[in-house]
Amino acid sequence: MRDDTVLIQILKSLYDRPNEDDDNTYENTLIQFFDAPHDTGLLTSFVSTKIALEKLYSNLSESVTFTATAMPTVTNPDTLTWGGYHTPTTDPVDFVRATIAVKQDLSQVASGVPRYEAGKFGQAIMIEEGTTNRATYDDVTNVDTAQWKTERIAPYTFKVTALVDAPVSQQQTSATYVGKFGELSVASNTSCTMSLEIVDRSNPDLVPGCGGFGAMTNSVGNRYWKTVKHTAVWHHNVNAVVVPTTGLPTVKAGDYIIVRNPQLEVKPYMTTFVPGARNNEKVTLPFPAKAEQGTVEVWVYVNYAAKRQDGELNRVFNVSEASGDYGFMLYHSADSAHWRWGVYDQYQNKTYISVSDSYTPDGWHLFTVTWSSKEIALFIDGVRLASTTDFVLPTTLGSVMNLGSGTSQQRISTLFDEVRISRVARSDAEILAAYQANKPFPIDLQTVYKIGFDGNLNPATDSVLAKANWYWGYGGV
Repeated sequence: MRDDTVLIQILKSLYDRPNEDDDNTYENTLIQFFDAPHDTGLLTSFVSTKIALEKLYSNLSESVTFTATAMPTVTNPDTLTWGGYHTPTTDPVDFVRATIAVKQDLSQVASGVPRYEAGKFGQAIMIEEGTTNRATYDDVTNVDTAQWKTERIAPYTFKVTALVDAPVSQQQTSATYVGKFGELSVASNTSCTMSLEIVDRSNPDLVPGCGGFGAMTNSVGNRYWKTVKHTAVWHHNVNAVVVPTTGLPTVKAGDYIIVRNPQLEVKPYMTTFVPGARNNEKVTLPFPAKAEQGTVEVWVYVNYAAKRQDGELNRVFNVSEASGDYGFMLYHSADSAHWRWGVYDQYQNKTYISVSDSYTPDGWHLFTVTWSSKEIALFIDGVRLASTTDFVLPTTLGSVMNLGSGTSQQRISTLFDEVRISRVARSDAEILAAYQANKPFPIDLQTVYKIGFDGNLNPATDSVLAKANWYWGYGGV
């Protein structure tokens, strides 16, 4: 294996001054770098020979003649990467949200403050679309005082208790609702999603419901939801308990359910709770990688919303081509159960490769994409699942990455943990090893940006990253 520490010291002794005649300060370098493992001893001997035999020019744009006997043997010329100076960056991430937001523990964060939650490693950042909670009043209406008691026991928290065995409702409908605390008039042919959290219940037959549609049976953790759509204007209620016409024969006097944070949203899926309105969250990272080749690795919490198919691309990340909105994007399809890795050139010629989202059950997953002159490839959890050699890369890319969205919309609305951007298309073995290590990404000489979102927006500043600007390559002018 290559001893990068030794090679860095050798290179610094050989080449530790700027090129005064070249705007690309370190455009030309003197040592050949192998992406594949190579004989470190042979390369070190080559450098030592160079130091002994050749003049070190103060102006490095001048040509240097290399003796053939000093050249190392190249086993596979296809593994060589030629010249160039790539500058890593430690610039912080930019975060925007112009309203308050609520974390999973129900604590509120101020405008412009990110929401950090438990992540894959340490903490993660929530990047979510905006919403308006139409259940704007923190109140309840007791539908049946004879058999039910409804109490507001904390802000947006309600307890409903059965007062008799096998309680029923006195309303003559197919299903009746106890403890109403939300109501919304929705336009015709408009999807509306209702959600709330079950804090505690003494009997599993006590379930939340929504007016006209029965029990909320969909759940993510303790949060229950239901999406409805009517052909005419409809008034919806969200209630603590739904009571079938047959009653609840298994429920005894004293049984109870506690629910909190009712939310009614005019959209076909739920987002996190907010008392009022939440603006879109936007996160942008510096993108020091080049269009010629590179790797992006990102840990994403996949949930039902991330895999939704509602006509919008749910973007994991987006890097625009330098002159427009096209370039690189990783996203979930708007109309099929697939993840897609797409590349667009400056003429909007596009290529994408697809992977079934069956590879990503709910939970944390590592998404990795690579690009080079030979292929583009998509990996999930360290495994290569799709690739193609029939594509066109953009000539240049923009300098920022939109994480969790496009340039202004198409948010995937979920948690993000570790992100690593690399200057080269990493090997399959490296990508699998990064996943199997099950720990934060290491920083090596191919890393140009790395962030973990552990309570702040500052990227890694490891000393190796500072040295990663040495882009090995056998020079010439």
